[in-house]
Amino acid sequence: MRLLDNSVFRQYVIYSTDLAELAQAAAPDPRIRWATEADKAALTLFGRDCTLVHRAFESGGRIAVLEDAGHIVAANWYWINPVSVDVVLTIRYSADAVMVSNGFVDPAHRGLRYFAALKAFAAREFLALGYRRMLSFRRWRNVSAERAHRHAGARPWFRIVILRGPFRLRAIKQRNTFSIGRWSTTNRKVIVIP
Repeated sequence: MRLLDNSVFRQYVIYSTDLAELAQAAAPDPRIRWATEADKAALTLFGRDCTLVHRAFESGGRIAVLEDAGHIVAANWYWINPVSVDVVLTIRYSADAVMVSNGFVDPAHRGLRYFAALKAFAAREFLALGYRRMLSFRRWRNVSAERAHRHAGARPWFRIVILRGPFRLRAIKQRNTFSIGRWSTTNRKVIVIP
């Protein structure tokens, strides 16, 4: 079934995590901190898209990073504003939630649960600011992200399926709703998470 997550079908899984639970999931790691403007070049060299890095600093997003021996080896993006997931899809969510995206751990450091440690760090920070939930998404075929979400205590909530058709038509199924249209980067389909 994972083969159905390709250029014609695109599937995303939305996860929800209670911040109070997540904050207790991993002991604080002193190597984790919030990225600053000075980290832009390092994040790009680390393999993250320049546009994504720039957008985080410009739109109020925050990036948690884990450094080992002076190099960034893991990073995760956090947003309090609506998030663009697909070329035509934007996710809006309630004011008590923060969205996580674009987590990445250097292949040489995988399996050490750095993703869970990054999320626990962010959970403690956002919990103190009054947020209660952490939402995240992953492509359905991304097995390593599925494992990382499980280690971080994230629970799958629902799936979004996008079928790309001819003439830029898209069919989108989300929970019990189905819609079809010609959405674009300027006319985006909005998915609202309560």
